[in-house]
Amino acid sequence: SKIGYVRFHGRNSAKWWQHEQAYERYDYSYTPQELSEWLPKIQKLDSMAEKSFIFANNHWRGQAVSTIRQLRMMLD
Repeated sequence: SKIGYVRFHGRNSAKWWQHEQAYERYDYSYTPQELSEWLPKIQKLDSMAEKSFIFANNHWRGQAVSTIRQLRMMLD
């Protein structure tokens, strides 16, 4: 494909299936270690695609913004 796409939903395994409200599953803040594991995968995908997009959906308390900012700094 000409498009590369990665989407982060969080790793809140405790609440993924056992939650009262759907938003609880996305309540997650990635650690720098967890995000750094994705760097080689993202770089490889980007080298194969004409355009790449990285989205974060762990947004319940605004964690998506932090996730993308951290990744952007790591990839620059």
